[in-house]
This record gives sequence, C-alpha cells and structure tokens, in this order.
Amino acid sequence: MKKIIPTAIAAALLLNPFGCNSKISPSRYDTLLEQQATNWKSNLEDILKSSYCIREVVKDENGKHNVAGYASAVAIKKEDGYSYLTTSAHVYTASKEDKLDHHFFIVENSHDTDSSDDIPIELVNYHPNELDTALIRVKADLHVSDKYKINDDLKLTPGDEVILVGYPLSFDNLPTKGMVSKVYDEGIVLDLTVNFGNSGGLAFYKDTRGDFYLVGQLSGCLISNPILHTCAALALVKPIDKIKKAWEVNNHD
Repeated sequence: MKKIIPTAIAAALLLNPFGCNSKISPSRYDTLLEQQATNWKSNLEDILKSSYCIREVVKDENGKHNVAGYASAVAIKKEDGYSYLTTSAHVYTASKEDKLDHHFFIVENSHDTDSSDDIPIELVNYHPNELDTALIRVKADLHVSDKYKINDDLKLTPGDEVILVGYPLSFDNLPTKGMVSKVYDEGIVLDLTVNFGNSGGLAFYKDTRGDFYLVGQLSGCLISNPILHTCAALALVKPIDKIKKAWEVNNHD
C-alpha cells in the first residue's frame, strides 16, 4: 500500500482524532498543521545536505585541463573512512569511451573557482544502460541523511507529489517539485522541469505526514531542449527497487 491511511481518512482523524463525539479547537488544528509543515521542511533540509555537485575535468591531447560538465550526486552511506555517493552512470560514459584523461571532483557548484578544496572522486560500481546508476566514493566525511525511508511496497500513482534533489544547471543545491505522470516497470515518468546538472539526483515522495520516501534516481529526459538546457516536459526516474542493489560496494557489472 502506498499510504498507511488514505488521505480522506487521515484528514478526518486529524480533525476528530478521538471519535465522533470529540472536538478539536481551531487553534489545536492550526498547531497540528504547523507541526506537519515544520516536519517536512526540516526533513527536506537534511536531505539536501546530502546532495553534492560533481565537476568533470578532462585533460586534452595538448595537456590542457577543461571542464567537461557537471552532475549531481547524493551521499548514501559511510564505510571504512569513505563516504559513498550515487550518481547516474551516463555521467561517466565519455570517460569510458574516449582515450582522454577524465577526473571527477566534488565541488561547491559551477562558480567554485578554488580548486584547493575540491574532493577527488573514485568510481566504485558502474551500471550503464538499463539501470543507469553508479556508486562513487570520496575520502571525506560527507553528510548522509537519515530523514527518508525506502519502502519496496510503496506504489506511486499519477498525481503523487515528488521532489527531486540536485544541482540544476550546477548553480546551487535546489529541490525541484513535480508529480508522477506514469509508472512503468522500467521507470517512473515525472512531470517536472529538469536541467542539465540534475543527472544523478534522487527523487523522493512526500506523504501527507511530511515523511519522505526515496523512489528513484533521475536518468534522463523524454523531451528535452538542448538550447535552453532544460527538460521542459517529462523526465525519467529509475525505480529504487531496480537500482539499490547496484549501490552495494561489491556489486560490479
């Protein structure tokens, strides 16, 4: 079941939690709504702290280093002095196909010009094509949020609200709100605006109580505008139940 209590019943319980003969004062009702709002905003802020910006730098044939692109990554666990993050596999596609020297770093954003604190990234697992996900790690203590859950029994339906975290246009760590348009076995189609730099970001479902559930990872756009660097219509998210095993340290293609 997607929701423990259907929305209509939850609203009725909120208005009258102790039975038909009980009454709740307007002030108490307002307090409950404020608590819910505070709860989900606090959870989202913590989740955003685990989102990071990736910069790809390529050393060309002349020995010059050039910025090749940006993407998003989310820290998901810590082990043996490393922080592990996940991003999209297609972020690494060029580095797998050409003969140039590619390097990836955690940076503040695309305006970060101080390379002294850039954090080098090591690729751990790479799962292209159907999964389009990768596991990376850094020798640094990054924030890993515990303000979301993973529920394999969660069933999304069209109209459900989702929030994507990442770095749109590599500008800043920003959430993007949208909704579910269609759910397929191989992916979830979302109606929301996605920008270059969002690749690798994670999508979360927010229930009526303000709890967040990880539902998948942004893979790409079904309709994109390369001139505006946006996906103005539909975006594709790989479902969490398909990709989470690929995030195990010893799971290699």
